[in-house]
Amino acid sequence: MVPARCSQVPEVQTIIALQEDGTAIVRDKLSDLPPRATLDWRIPTSTWHPVGFKLPRLVDVLSITDGWDHKLDYSERHWRDELELRISSRGADRVVISYAVRNAIQFLRDRDEFFWTAAEGWRGGLEKPSLFLVLPNTAIGEFRAQGLLRGPGSTQLVATAADGPRIQLEAGRALSSRERLGVDVVFPKGMMEGPSLVLRLFWFIRANPIVLFPVVVALVMLVLRRIKPAVPMAALAVTPRYAPPDGLTPAEAGTLIDDTVDARDITATIVDLGVRGYIRIEAGKPDEEVVFHGKDYILRSLKPISEWQSLAPHEKSTLFHIFYGGQWTKLSSLHLRFYEAVPAIRAQIFNQLREKGMYRIDPKRAQLYRLGGVAAVFILLWIAQWFGLIALADSWAWSALVIIISLAIAYLLGVKVSPKTWKGMKTFTELRGFQEFMNTVEKDRLERLPHDVLEKYLPYAMALGVEHHWAGAFAGMAERAPEWFDAMTGDAFEPAHLSHNLSWFGRIAWDVLRAVPRGVQMPRMKLR
Repeated sequence: MVPARCSQVPEVQTIIALQEDGTAIVRDKLSDLPPRATLDWRIPTSTWHPVGFKLPRLVDVLSITDGWDHKLDYSERHWRDELELRISSRGADRVVISYAVRNAIQFLRDRDEFFWTAAEGWRGGLEKPSLFLVLPNTAIGEFRAQGLLRGPGSTQLVATAADGPRIQLEAGRALSSRERLGVDVVFPKGMMEGPSLVLRLFWFIRANPIVLFPVVVALVMLVLRRIKPAVPMAALAVTPRYAPPDGLTPAEAGTLIDDTVDARDITATIVDLGVRGYIRIEAGKPDEEVVFHGKDYILRSLKPISEWQSLAPHEKSTLFHIFYGGQWTKLSSLHLRFYEAVPAIRAQIFNQLREKGMYRIDPKRAQLYRLGGVAAVFILLWIAQWFGLIALADSWAWSALVIIISLAIAYLLGVKVSPKTWKGMKTFTELRGFQEFMNTVEKDRLERLPHDVLEKYLPYAMALGVEHHWAGAFAGMAERAPEWFDAMTGDAFEPAHLSHNLSWFGRIAWDVLRAVPRGVQMPRMKLR
């Protein structure tokens, strides 16, 4: 916003009344103004500290008149380090601008100093400007003052007349737009009544309300944590549940428990497909030409593709990428190959959970959305300041620090905010009850359950990380060896042996599922 140029240079008289608390009441009177519809005036809202950083100035516009007590309309705009006033002068040849600066004095370590420039809100030339300063009575004989005429690359002393607490100086000639008349007054330390630390802090926050942005972000995140905690309060006092929630596959259960699709969830899917008669797992050896360390397994397809239609999408994808149309494959052959299917399987699992109302967005993206929301609000606020609608800060450095702190708060507190819906949180609580049941079940309770419950719930136990206790609880009970897992060691069947052998299968399957060739960047699956 640049003031309109005029052929006539105005006369300016600046009168300042300085208070002991550092407040300056300023009255700038412009005379002999050329006819114009509007007048632009800029009041600095910050000043440089001797150390080198900016200090905010609190400016309050008191009145704007035509010099005859007729108020003039004006609009305010905060932009960069200035308060811009657009005054509707309505052709008046005289304008009087009165305003207060609450912290006009700099309270330094060894002195208190006041510096002011006559008509500093004007950007053009001036016709013999003058400055009249009235100090508190307590300052009589205790101050040092000098007038300065600053121009391009030079500073000249100006004759200063002092009469008690009054100081008067005049330029004595017309000044160009690059010259300014100023006064510098130094007071002994302690003579002026400096503001308290609390008041300074209040002034700083008022001049830079953007510093409250992290506080607002923290309050919002704490409310979200209260409303949607990562672990619902109901899940802290778990009520045992003797079956998994209806319609939830093992992979979905494992995902819902920690908001992550990991290798354990896909391994549990393979075991579940075996329990349901789609896969048979046999002991095997890797082919001689294949570099594969550890025990190998043969996976056999027991049902044609036409019978896969009733399966969930991620289960069909798992079967397809294991067999690729064949009837059998070795686990070692999936090494450095199955990783390509993992992103699609992961997306299918979350899509299914969204369709079931457990999530609205992907948990991995939830944090990004939260951080993006904080950044978006911050950008909107800065756009509002750019157009002069609000005043947030005078320094981009402060703004950068504030946004970094706000994003860190949103990220750290967001970890404890669940991305689940209310239905998802309810299901999570039920799932924790089922997990608690499998982890603490006693033999007398198992004797009252159906005979196939060990195999039926074993994939869920693997997905929830409690398979060892679940299988171990069946020790000594008459259970038949599973037909789908022909990789047992030893003659007699024991549930503990099944858990032990499945653990070996699980470890090898985890390594296979997460193996990625060198140079390929893929999302890593979390291992529990």
